[in-house]
Amino acid sequence: NLAMAQRLVRKLCTTCKKQIELAGEEKTIIDKILATIEDKTYLTGVDATHIWTAVGCDKCNMTGYKGRIGIHEAIVMDENIEKILTENPSEREIKKAAKSQNLLDLVQDGVLKVLRGVTTMDELRRTVDIEKE
Repeated sequence: NLAMAQRLVRKLCTTCKKQIELAGEEKTIIDKILATIEDKTYLTGVDATHIWTAVGCDKCNMTGYKGRIGIHEAIVMDENIEKILTENPSEREIKKAAKSQNLLDLVQDGVLKVLRGVTTMDELRRTVDIEKE
């Protein structure tokens, strides 16, 4: 069994999106979230020095976005999770019990999509609470 959550974010328009340097508060937030990803294979090919921003063109009706994509998290219902569920756990306790599964949560998956130029930090902020991480 698998428990899953997802949120939809707008995808950057591939025609007009613009790469910008990752700096300041955005860099601090992203570096902090990347540090929580235990399985570093998720970071293969990820450039953590730049992000992308929406611009706007004729192809995207001057919005900077075209289409949507999901950000996801999942937990496999293994023995650890089944055991803890009988104790009415908090979300934090469930995540701790699932840590060994090395699966991304919503924020981690979203940040990787931001760094890959699929969406923006603004979109990620709009759909999930990235500051609580």
